[in-house]
Amino acid sequence: MTNKEALFFVGKCLSLSMHPERANTIRENIQSGEVDWRVIVYQSSNQLVVPALYLNLKRNHLLSDLPEDLISYFEEITNANRVRNQQILSQVENLSKLLNSRGFSPVFLKGSAHLIDGLYEDIAERMVGDIDFILEMKDVFKAYQILLQNGYHQLNASGEVAFGASRHLPRLVSEDEIAGVEVHGRMLNGKYAQLFGWEQAFSTLKAAKNLQGALVLSDQNLILNNSMNVQLNDKGNSMFKIFLRQSYDLLLLSKRQNPLRVSKLFNHHFEILNNYIAISAELFDYPKALAFEKNKSAKQYIQRIHFIWEHPKVAGSVRLVYFIFFRLYRYIKTILLLFVSASTRKRVFKSLSDPSYIRQHFEQYKNI
Repeated sequence: MTNKEALFFVGKCLSLSMHPERANTIRENIQSGEVDWRVIVYQSSNQLVVPALYLNLKRNHLLSDLPEDLISYFEEITNANRVRNQQILSQVENLSKLLNSRGFSPVFLKGSAHLIDGLYEDIAERMVGDIDFILEMKDVFKAYQILLQNGYHQLNASGEVAFGASRHLPRLVSEDEIAGVEVHGRMLNGKYAQLFGWEQAFSTLKAAKNLQGALVLSDQNLILNNSMNVQLNDKGNSMFKIFLRQSYDLLLLSKRQNPLRVSKLFNHHFEILNNYIAISAELFDYPKALAFEKNKSAKQYIQRIHFIWEHPKVAGSVRLVYFIFFRLYRYIKTILLLFVSASTRKRVFKSLSDPSYIRQHFEQYKNI
């Protein structure tokens, strides 16, 4: 079984949340002996969907033909993630209460928003990293200071408390809480920030279903935030990368709103949003809810992703060149700014004096 075949098998299993009638076909695949569970575990772990895969198999009574040690592994990961997410929910509640008491109303984003808004049948399905929330820009630094005064501190001590081209301030952590926190003033990075932000989302905010007093984006904007975060912030569109965890969120969100219709309302970037729906639909074996416009752009986008899957060494070389080019661009830009910007000089000298920052910086090269 190739990595590509494993990825499509995992996607088909995840599509059971929308198409339980596919269970018999998946059962036949498993019983045929053609499923290489080592590759499945690698791909599902790499894409952060092990709990979602396990729970979809379990709900559809497809575990009986799996090796016992594999079931135990899946159970262990899923149970641990459920405990973690329960702690994250508690942390989100604490954050919401703390900031509400000071007159601020954080709007939670991405995984933490989906947890408190009841997107998953079981909270263990979603693996969540940080807790992200957005505030109006005028309130961001005030809220950040409140967190600093209440047990949080910057993960990277040398990070400058400023936005620059980023959409959030430096990550905060607390010894008393399980997840890092990112305080956003924007939902998109750099030049894209004007396309979709607080102004567009503020009028349609809604109360989270599972946490009193907490706010999340409207269903339409949850879809836009999911799609644009993948395609623009995480460079999915330009680098032809897939994020199965986020595509699974899109699949579940499609129960609430039609992603294609939502994308057409945002016609400025319809093409890249449609590309994302298209590759997500293919990964999940074309569920009805993920209809997309079958145009030339979507066809070429899928073809390029298939090429990357089938020629990983070539794709790796291209990514390396891309990374080095933009890293050199940033180095040169920073060096030039040193001569004209006092804040840049302060940030650079502070960063270079912090061994942990230097170590984290060069670890990026290991993970290309």
